[in-house]
Amino acid sequence: MEYKNTTSDKPLVSVCIQTYNHAGYIVQCLDGILSQERDFPIEVIIGEDDSTDGTRDICISYAEKYPDLIRLFLRSEKDKIWINGQKTGRFNFMSNLQAARGKYIALCDGDDYWVDVQKLKKQVSLLETGTFTVCGTNARLYYQTTGALGPALFKHQDRTEFSREDLVFHNPFPTSTVVFKKASGDFPQWFWETPYLDWSLYFFHSKDGKAIYLEDLTAVYRIHSGGLWGKIGTYQRIRNGIALRSFFLKEIDQVSLQRKVYHSLRTDAFRALRFSKGPKDARLFLTYSCKWLLSYV
Repeated sequence: MEYKNTTSDKPLVSVCIQTYNHAGYIVQCLDGILSQERDFPIEVIIGEDDSTDGTRDICISYAEKYPDLIRLFLRSEKDKIWINGQKTGRFNFMSNLQAARGKYIALCDGDDYWVDVQKLKKQVSLLETGTFTVCGTNARLYYQTTGALGPALFKHQDRTEFSREDLVFHNPFPTSTVVFKKASGDFPQWFWETPYLDWSLYFFHSKDGKAIYLEDLTAVYRIHSGGLWGKIGTYQRIRNGIALRSFFLKEIDQVSLQRKVYHSLRTDAFRALRFSKGPKDARLFLTYSCKWLLSYV
């Protein structure tokens, strides 16, 4: 259900926020977005995923205070999707993307926040040149339990541009820093199943241009007990990487790149097999070994 609003139907940027049980964080997230200095119209899309801690009430209060900027979607528990045996916010995330009307889409998780009031202006200026389709920046960690700020997350050794091939093997951007040009047409069906939708978005949209990285620290990634990344063990991360690149293969026509992907899948399948020593991972290793060898035929 979309909450009542008076937002522009032609924003340049749609800022998509996914939030669930972020009552202690969502105000900081929203204030960082609303404080952006800009000379173009935006819409702030909040997907509130049926929280149980008061997050929904906070979002409603902001939607009522800023009806010309905020589009609030009140989503339901029954719509949540399970991936790899875990309940996820995938329906919420995908529905936000589908609702976005902007030429560009910016991402910010409800427990993260922006610290640079010119973040959007800098990134949109770069994307408007037409050379790039994805723009991410640096961010720093914030440890909720101690209140300490960590160092910058990424060091790319003076590298600023990433090709489509680069993005197959490496995710160079923290999610809440990214702005990308929305592709025409529907999102691919595999977006509903991929373990990492943010990374998949960057890869998919790089088909029309390179990704660019700014060293600027524009956002803060919050580490807390409710965060999802810290709950994923090493074995599951390996399996997620295998699943991710198997979906990327659906979008790759270049034989030489397919060969590299099969080689990485074979390597990761062997790593998974060393963890599990189970028949499922053994079959996966044999499958990708055969596909890698056949790619040379």
